[in-house]
Amino acid sequence: MDWLDYHRIPSLIVLTKTDKLSQIERAKQKKCLSENPLLSNRPFLFFSAVSGEGKDELWKVILQYVKVDL
Repeated sequence: MDWLDYHRIPSLIVLTKTDKLSQIERAKQKKCLSENPLLSNRPFLFFSAVSGEGKDELWKVILQYVKVDL
């Protein structure tokens, strides 16, 4: 994370398999992230390949930072 910050590379923490978590477990994960000094100011996204949750948001973030020449 320090390396990414040093080189000013944007990052996003993607929490996968969130379809397996209850709302209470998600809240606990969110709280854990906010209490961790290395991760507290970083954006994160709940993602599930099974349900598709977070897919559109993740693509939006990726496309925001990646230049694609077709």
